[in-house]
Amino acid sequence: MLVAALLTVCSLFSTSALAVQFCGTVAIIQMLTGPRHGSMILVNNTSCGPSGGYVCLDPDGQYMTPEKSKRLYAFILSQFITKQPIQLTIYEGTFAAACNGTYPVVEDARSP
Repeated sequence: MLVAALLTVCSLFSTSALAVQFCGTVAIIQMLTGPRHGSMILVNNTSCGPSGGYVCLDPDGQYMTPEKSKRLYAFILSQFITKQPIQLTIYEGTFAAACNGTYPVVEDARSP
């Protein structure tokens, strides 16, 4: 009983589990890069995150290693060029400084 109560209390204060949003299988509509945008995508699911479908790829490796960031960018670019959808999960309350705004960071991207 005490363990269940402790787990309930801990889950109330755990933001990592609450901040992850599964956006489903999405199409990449646009890729943005450069000083103003960092490295972002726009997906067709406008309810994916708080910014109408704009998602940050974390180009500077603030929330992932630079190697993982490069692999993510290469995967997203290949899916965009071949017009293939992705299954996308984001960190809803996590924003990378490189993307200049409240654009959620990718938590997971994979082929459907």
